[in-house]
Parts: sequence; structure tokens; C-alpha cells
Amino acid sequence: MHADINSFSLNQSKKLAYALDFIYCFEKLRLSKFLRHTNPPFLNIYIIYKNKILCNCHITSSCMFTEFKICGILSIYFIFERNRYMIENKDILCEKPTPDSLEKNEPNPTSQAPKRKFSLPFGLSKGIFAVICVLLAIVIALGVALSITINMLSTNSLHKAVYERGSPLTRAESGDMVDFYNYDVGYAAIPAIENVPVCTYKEENFVFDENGLMHYYEDGELLSYAGIDVSTYNGEIDFEAVKDFGIDFVIVRLGGRGYGQEGVLFEDDYAIENIRKAKAAGLMVGAYFFSQAITPEEAVEEAEFCLDILDGFYLDYPLVFDWEQIDSAENPRTLDITPETLTDCAVAFCDTVKKAGYIPCLYTDSKKAYMKFDLSKLSEVDIWYAFYNDSPDMYYNYMMWQYSCTGYVDGIDGYVDLNICFKNYK
Repeated sequence: MHADINSFSLNQSKKLAYALDFIYCFEKLRLSKFLRHTNPPFLNIYIIYKNKILCNCHITSSCMFTEFKICGILSIYFIFERNRYMIENKDILCEKPTPDSLEKNEPNPTSQAPKRKFSLPFGLSKGIFAVICVLLAIVIALGVALSITINMLSTNSLHKAVYERGSPLTRAESGDMVDFYNYDVGYAAIPAIENVPVCTYKEENFVFDENGLMHYYEDGELLSYAGIDVSTYNGEIDFEAVKDFGIDFVIVRLGGRGYGQEGVLFEDDYAIENIRKAKAAGLMVGAYFFSQAITPEEAVEEAEFCLDILDGFYLDYPLVFDWEQIDSAENPRTLDITPETLTDCAVAFCDTVKKAGYIPCLYTDSKKAYMKFDLSKLSEVDIWYAFYNDSPDMYYNYMMWQYSCTGYVDGIDGYVDLNICFKNYK
């Protein structure tokens, strides 16, 4: 029997602790006519789990065990262990007090109700009774397992995606050229970087639904997931309403680094709350860090800062390196960074989070992908592409696309960034 106690929210933990208190007191009272000395081991399990639950409830993940399912599993344990205990100790459960026990100020037997002799119901033998208890426990366990399976299928069912685990990628070959247009440089053609994955999405397969969310279909089959990215600027969010609107995943900002020369790290005020609530609503969750790193050492510092915030928390989606140059900032620290240094920063961040067990990802627009990042050093890192349009326009492949910064989603006041994901990260 095992449940991820660390994944319960404070509210869930309190309710579960109260439930365990009730079960403990009820069962102890019901057996008080048999138990004269200390609590048997099977009752102590409730107290152990109650203390563990109340001490471990800092971040909530999407846990398939609800409060009642945990209590059900503990009850299975209780039924089996209670009957085994009473069978093995039936000769001492109603034992008469000894002179030694009287000297230790144990209750006077004459002042207590007469002891009833313990006997198995319906005249059953110990062996048959034990078999019945085991079968009952198995039936209850199967019921709980079925309930868990149904819950998982109903809340976490995932359709296919363009890219499943191990899906092959089309990669650029020697001699390929990239034609692009940018407001700063106009029309240009540059050699493609050999062996970097290239985009194969078909423009005609992108479809908007009635809520304004983009989806990707092939032969009538849905192969994408709808998402948003949020930060403290979005304020309090009703993630249940977000889920009901048709959103599948959320990318949460963990924090960032200041624009100025000091480059102070900061944690997003809503980071933990957004992660916890999004998970509780059944949404898949990723995270990003707004980077202003100008050295690989600073990029590692930012990655470790993210890991400290997450504190081992599981992410369904990637942990993203979001480096942006803020030209409007006064004396921006990133102004003179070279493509080589920026690439080294991205590699340092991605390597650090990957070693910690997270999926690395690079946030970029097409200009930085072509002119700033050396993608030959990041060819195994997924890209989150930023381009606000109805159809994409980047040569290289990307697993997520941020296609709008002016979206509307139930549960969020004001604008929110809209995203589409083509990969099944689960």
C-alpha cells in the first residue's frame, strides 16, 4: 500500500487527517470490550499516516488517490489486520487481571462490565474465517482499484499527438536553405543548420474552435493540446474554469532575473499557488524562467533557482529557458551579449535541469532561432516557438507554439497567452 502523501494540498491533508481520527476513535471504541492494555499495531497505522499527512503538504500534484480512497485502502488494511490480531490473541484479549497488574493500578475488574468470551461468528473455524477476511479484503481492493482506474481515465485521458515518445524527426540536410523575413533585416536566405529538426506541420491542418483555441488535425484526428502560460500578471486564476474551457496544459512562470546590471533573481508571487491549483484542477503543468543571464554561470544559477522553487515537484511539461532582450529597459544587461555566449547560457540551463530529471526546452522566436542561437548545440532540446499569427512561419521544428498574447479564457481576467502543443509529454 502506497500513496504520494507529499502531493496532498493543505485542505486535502486536513480532511484526511480528520477522517483518520474518526476511524481510529470509532474502531478503538468498538473494540474497547476486548482491548484492555495497549493499542494493537493495526490501530497505530491511522496515527502514523495522520502525522505524516499533516507534516507533508507543501505542494499539490495531480494525485489519483482522493481522501476517501486513502481511507478505503487503510480500512482494507484494518479489516485484515484486525481479524488476524484477534484470532492470534483471542486467549489474552479477555484475560483476567493478575496480581502484578493490580499492583500497577490497572482497573479493578469488579468495577468493569463482565467480560464476554471471544468467539468467531456463525461457529466458523479460524481457517475459514481467515479465508473469508482475505476474500473480503480482495473484493474491496478490486473495487478501489477500479474506482482509481475510472478516475484516471476520466481526468487524465490523452489522445494522440503529432509526436509521441520516440517519434522520428525530419532533420535539415547539407545544402538546405532557410528563407525568412524579419522587420529588422527584411528578406533573407541563410544555410540551414545540418541535423537540426525541421518543421513538417501543414498549414491547412490548423483549426480554431468556438472558443478561439487552436488545434491541429490530421485525417480528422486531433493531434495537439491546448494550453496557456501564466504569471503574476494574470492575478488569481480559477483553474477549474480554465480546464472546463478546453485547456489541457499550463506553463507557469517560476520567476526571473531583473533587467538591470545587478540582475537580481526573483520568484513569481503566484508560482507555487498556480502550480498547486492547476494540478488540482487536472491540468498538465510545465514551468518557465524569464532569463537575463549573460554568462553560463548565471544560467546555471537560474536553473538551480528554479530547482529550489520546485523542490522536487514533478512537471508534466518542460522546464523552459525563456531568454529575452528588453530593448526598452534602461541600460539593459543583455544588450551586448554575443550569439556564442547566449547559446552557452541556453546549453548550461538546459543541461542543469535535465540532470535534475526535468525536460529542458528553449523559448524563442524565429529571429533569435536564426540569428542568436546556435541550434546545432541545442538540436536535442525542444523549442517553444513565439509567433503571434494564425499560421506558423519557422523553418526549424518546435513542440509548442505561442500563437497569441491576447487570448481570452474563462477563469482569467484580461488577456492571456495561448499555446498549442504537438507532443505528448505524458
